Amino acid sequence: MLDFLRRFFVRRKRKQILVIDDEPHILKTVTTALKGEGYIVHSALSGKEGLNLAKVMRPHLIILDIMMPPPDGIAVYKELKDHAFTRRIPVLFMTAKAEKQVEYLGITDPILFRHHIKKPFSIRNLLERVRAILSATP
Repeated sequence: MLDFLRRFFVRRKRKQILVIDDEPHILKTVTTALKGEGYIVHSALSGKEGLNLAKVMRPHLIILDIMMPPPDGIAVYKELKDHAFTRRIPVLFMTAKAEKQVEYLGITDPILFRHHIKKPFSIRNLLERVRAILSATP
């Protein structure tokens, strides 16, 4: 029983991250890297699946691809921010689009796009961004 409790409380202290991307190879690469750093990682291949997971698990961080089949990353983000349980979760956007193309998509709000990483990215850079975001949030 003591071993179970120890594992339970250690698991509760570890940060949980949800990764949402429609590209399986990117999802696997990001998930593997984050697990290697000791994070508890959940993944979703669609915006709809990601929204459902986020509402149930309430992760410490969501890593979200912008360009996905509907609902895309922007629609997912807006729904997350409209929901009481998920509105305070920080979101790190992943995008293959250049900044001008992102502005063309209507993403001009600096708060909306405060945390983003451009594809392709290095795992080291991704992990640095994740650590920085998680250390800045309670």
